[in-house]
This record gives sequence, structure tokens and C-alpha cells, in this order.
Amino acid sequence: MVRNYVKKTSHERPNEEILKKAVGDVLRGVMTIRKAAQQYGLTKTTVGRYSKLHHGCGILAPQRVTAPAKTILSEEMEIELCSYLKRCALLNHGITTIQTRQLAYIFALANEVSIPSNWKKNEKASHDWLYAFMKRNSTLSIRKPEPTSQARAAAFNKPVVMSFYDKLLRVKVKYSFKPNQVWNLDETSNTTVEAPPNVIAAKGTKQVQQTVSGERGNNVTMLAFICADGSSIPPTFIFPRKKMYPELYNKGPSGCVGFPSETGWMTGENFLKSLKHFHGFVKSTITNPILLTMDNHVSHLHYEAVKFAKENGIILLTFPPHCSHALQPLDVCVYSPFKRALGVSHNDWLQLNPGKRITVKEIAELTKPAYVAAFTPANIISAFRTTGIEPFNRFAIPEERYAPSLVTDRDCPIDNVVEKLVPPPVSDLSNDYIEVIHPPVPDLSSDYIELIPPPVPDPSSDSIELIPPPVCDLSNDSIELIPSPKPYVQIIQVRPYPKAIQSAKVRVTKSRVGKSRVLTDTPEKDEIEQDYVRQQEKLMKSTKAKRALLPQQKEKCKSRNNQVQSESLTKKNETPIVCIEKKKSRKSKVKDNISNKENETPVAHVEKKKSRKFQVQEKTSNKENLTSLANSVICNESVGVCSTDKVQRTRSGRVIHQKVLVNYEYD
Repeated sequence: MVRNYVKKTSHERPNEEILKKAVGDVLRGVMTIRKAAQQYGLTKTTVGRYSKLHHGCGILAPQRVTAPAKTILSEEMEIELCSYLKRCALLNHGITTIQTRQLAYIFALANEVSIPSNWKKNEKASHDWLYAFMKRNSTLSIRKPEPTSQARAAAFNKPVVMSFYDKLLRVKVKYSFKPNQVWNLDETSNTTVEAPPNVIAAKGTKQVQQTVSGERGNNVTMLAFICADGSSIPPTFIFPRKKMYPELYNKGPSGCVGFPSETGWMTGENFLKSLKHFHGFVKSTITNPILLTMDNHVSHLHYEAVKFAKENGIILLTFPPHCSHALQPLDVCVYSPFKRALGVSHNDWLQLNPGKRITVKEIAELTKPAYVAAFTPANIISAFRTTGIEPFNRFAIPEERYAPSLVTDRDCPIDNVVEKLVPPPVSDLSNDYIEVIHPPVPDLSSDYIELIPPPVPDPSSDSIELIPPPVCDLSNDSIELIPSPKPYVQIIQVRPYPKAIQSAKVRVTKSRVGKSRVLTDTPEKDEIEQDYVRQQEKLMKSTKAKRALLPQQKEKCKSRNNQVQSESLTKKNETPIVCIEKKKSRKSKVKDNISNKENETPVAHVEKKKSRKFQVQEKTSNKENLTSLANSVICNESVGVCSTDKVQRTRSGRVIHQKVLVNYEYD
């Protein structure tokens, strides 16, 4: 049977009342099948078929209701499996289609459900079952998940977020901030290569391509500022340059500025300059402060920037680590449309300038239309409302978004709960107050006497008739023992929800500690200042040590150079003189052999140079590397000459013979 039956004809189903009248007239003999079909507007085949089915009845039987198709898993089991799949997806541990089929097979075996033979053969459910299961449960769908780091999943939990909202409420109550005094800043990467927009192409095309400037682009950081009343301040750009030229940002958004950086990323010094640019628009003072929310990037913790904010009435409030995807207004509702508009802007420029590439010089110009399209009052106000910053709402984030942190949450220790419940210790243990730990004992003299059970009757009394319980006669064959029902196995017993195994204690270093902080508060500012002073002292010590080592290093280099020069001079005087004979022809070899037989003493050609470079003439034209196979040395002490026969092999396998005559001269 096909999965989705498609009706091949376009005929509508006949009306039941009209069909009853036509068939009734035919069965009563009032008219023939042909006349009944013509009179009631039905086909002759339909009237004849129903007349044959209901012969002798006179009327049509009630409409038959088809029963639902029988499924392998019961309806309750499928509902439980559906809720389990949804819960795993919320925990960031979603189950794939193959894992779902395997889980259904194990779930059916645990509850002793009869399954098809192909399930047993493959040890998992079939494709057809999965397709039908997804069709019956329309609330499920196959989705491509977004990669989420373990740190983000664990750090975004409810206690951390509620702690941030507590600090936000404390600051807002203390300074009575209005919507036009609540701001947010964040950086984003504007590269020379952006994702292109969707285009129209032929249906069924396997791969659709679009030209961009390069494989990887150069990074330019943009720092944006938005306010809860829907307004914004011109952004600042961080260009990968050592010197700044106004031509890089003149064509950007109106009022924007640019600063140089070797890498193109935000630094503490550039953040201080950006903060001064921001203060030039808001004009905040100590008597008229403003609230500025941001993340915990290291450049935002620069001491000079925090000091400037403290002196000019800018209250800096940071988000908890790994929580900006839900708490940062710019990340929630503004940067997503901005990136889409920026991709369109880059694509339009490339189409107007075919063959050219986008460089750092065009970044600010291409950012302007995207900035105007995305940084609208509607998007900005919606961003602050969604995050619960303005208006204040600590329950703006849904509860299911905290679900991934349940995998790594630690259970509350029982000892801590007991310590909270037990009253403080009493110095005198002999005192009767120690009984406070135990539950109170009811006073039998009061109304609690009703709680006492009635007295047990005395079996020796004649007035009480004890009726023994009925005894079952096991010898009777008519007694049938009804087996107890088998317990139902839940799906979480087959496969529990993911839960991290907690170790005894996790040591957290100071560099890994992160939290939401009000940087302009005096304790936080003092801590940042101490870290800044400590870093400066460490830097000064390292520079002083380097300067102190410079003269020592120079002296070492001089002594080493002198030693190398002296060694080279001694080696030159002791270097042997080597003469390499060229390859001779076959005739000359025969003459040499005859002369060598006549005169047993070998003839040596000696050069009278005391020092010269060792030269090797290779026998191959392509200068292949040689590998020595064997060396044979014959020395003549009377003449002071040694003859060496070298046998070498090249990489290609050729064997070369060389004859070297060496003469040693002594001073």
C-alpha cells in the first residue's frame, strides 16, 4: 500500500440522502436503475452497485466508520516517545532519525510488544514506521541544529540570569533611569567577504554559486551604540592599519569615526577612544548619569576606560559570560537584520563592479545602507523589550531556554539542607531543649485521644466470634491462577535523559571566573585598578630584564664570532688538497692499465696549494644526490699520496665510480 494515496478521478461523492431515495425507488420497483439515475442525477453504475449491495433491505445501511490503522507501538507509547524527543531537543542533546529508530526498537522489546521481522533483523525500526510516526505526530519535524558550545549551554542558567536582573534592578532603582538613559554597546565583525543573499535559479540545480571577494576576508570591527528609546549613535570602526586615514570612514554612516589597530580587533586603548566618542553625544555627568550595558570582553575591562566612565557618569553594567545571545539587545534583534542587509549591499557592489574585489577601503561605504536599514527604532525598542531590560521584566526569557543547563547542574547536597533545618547547637547538651530536633509527641490528655486506635478485642471472650479466613483448596483443579500484569517500562528507564557526571570538586582559577558586574562601583573599580597596576609592574620588570641582558648578549655574540673565526683559520691550514680525475675513455683506460702493470708505483698528480675549497664534480647533468656504497683507500708512504676509489649511487639507481688522489703537506 502506498504511503499517500492520491485519487485518480475527480468525481465527487454522491449525496447520501439522494442516493437513499434512488436506491429505495429501485428496490421497491418504482423505476428502473437507468430512470432512477437520470431523475436523481447519479451515474447508472453507482445506483446499480448500491442496489445490489442493499438488495432486500430497502434503505441504505448507516455510514460505516473506518477504524484507525493498527500501529506497532500503542498510542500512549507514541505520545511518551514524542514528548521524550522534544525534551532531548530542549536539552541540546537531540536524537537523530537512526537513533530514534533504535530507541523505538528497544522500547518495544522492553514492553514485549510484537514487532515485525525486519525490526529484529536490523535491530531498529523501519523507515516506513518513522515516516508514519512523524506524520501522526505533526508537532515533530527534522531540523538542522545550530552548534552551541558546552560553556554557553552550562553558563546560561536561571540563577546566573536572575543575579544579573537583581543588579540591573538595583542600579535602575538607585539612579531612576529613564528609557533615554539606558544604552547598550557591542562589537561585530564587518569582513570584506559576507554571505550572499538568496537568488533565483533553475529548479533542481544541485549547487548554486555566487561570486564574493575572496575565500576569507579581512576583518574590520564595528562598535555600535543603541538606546532604549529607539535612537542610536554613529558607530566606530577599528581598521587593520597602523596609521589612520579619514578616507577609510568618510563615506560611512553619518558621524562615524575610525581607529587603527594591527589586527583589526578591539583593544583597551581603542575602547577608551570609542567611549569618549560615545560621551560626546550623550553628554552624561555625575549628576545626570546614564546606564551602559555590555559584555565581559577584555577590552571593556581596561582600567583607563573604567576610570573615564566613572568620572563622567557612565554606569557600566556587564552581562554574565556566555549569556549575550539572550541578554544583549544588539545580538537579539538588531545584528541579524544588519548582517542580511550587509550581504545584499556587498552583492550589489560586486554586480556593479564585475571583476573587482571589496577591500577595507569600501567597508564603511557598504555598511551605511545596511546600518540605516537595520538600526530602526522598531528593531531597537523590540530588542530591549525582548531581553527584559527596558521595561524591566525578569521573566522575559522563557523557562525552556534554561533547559540545556540542567545537563550540567549540580544537585543540592543533602547535608546542606539538613544543616539549614536543624536548629543552632545549644551549649548545654544536658538540657531538655535537645528534644526540639524530634517531632512533637501528642498529649494524650488532650483532644488527641481520638487518634488512639480502638482496643483489640479479647479472644477469650465468649461474646466475640472469630471467623477464620477462607482456606483455598489447592488440590482443586478448577482454580485458575491469574498471572499478575507485567510492569510497564517507561522510556526514561530505557534511555535516561543526559546528565553530566559531577566530579568531587572542580578547581576554578581566577582567569576562568566570570560574572555580571557593575564596573563603576568602587569595589569593582579598585579590583580592576589593582590588576592594571600588577600588569604594569610585571611589564616593567620584563623590559628592565631585557635591557639588562642586552650587553651580556652582545659580549657573548662577539666571543662566539671570534671563536668561529679562529677555528676556521686553523682548519684552513690543515685542509687536504683533493684532485678529482675526470672520466677517461676506454682507450686511455687500457693504456693506464698497461703502464700500471709495468710500474707498480702509482702515479699521483699533486697540487702545491696549501689551502683551498673541497670541490666535488658530479657525474650526472641533472645534479642528482649521491649515496656512497663503498670506499677503498690505497696509500703510498714514499710519495705521501693516497688514492681513494668512491662508488656512489644516484636516486635514479645509476652507479658512479670516482677516483680521488689526496696529498697531505705538513709545515
